[in-house]
Amino acid sequence: MQHVKESIEKELHKKPPDSIRGFQPVALIRESDMHIVHLEVLLLVPEEPGTMLSQVGDLDNRLKTLLDALRIPKEQEIPENDYPQEVEKPYFYCLLEDDALITSLSVFADRDLREQTDKDKSHTLAIIRIHLEKSITTLRTMTWTC
Repeated sequence: MQHVKESIEKELHKKPPDSIRGFQPVALIRESDMHIVHLEVLLLVPEEPGTMLSQVGDLDNRLKTLLDALRIPKEQEIPENDYPQEVEKPYFYCLLEDDALITSLSVFADRDLREQTDKDKSHTLAIIRIHLEKSITTLRTMTWTC
């Protein structure tokens, strides 16, 4: 991951990210780096197996919310009265520049066996494994060994 961080820092010095209502989002995985992403998602939910689709929010809505949260937000998705906090300055990091970089998605749902309070009944724990792959082999993306 160190090479990703170094690459991002070089890019930020060349061209700072566009500001969205005072926020300066930085994607860790960008189209310009010629990568595609495969995600494996484990959703741990408080419901019994087999009832997930009928209880608090169905699977496709949970996935859409999750995938949207991994990418740089669109301006209309940021609440009007929301401003960057100190921990978000100068940048805040997102996994993806665009969720279109996700080329495959595997989803598994299982019961969350941790002790639940009434407040936790609508919460879902997502464990995400990210597989990063070069989409095009060029001189820039090739691995060189000497």
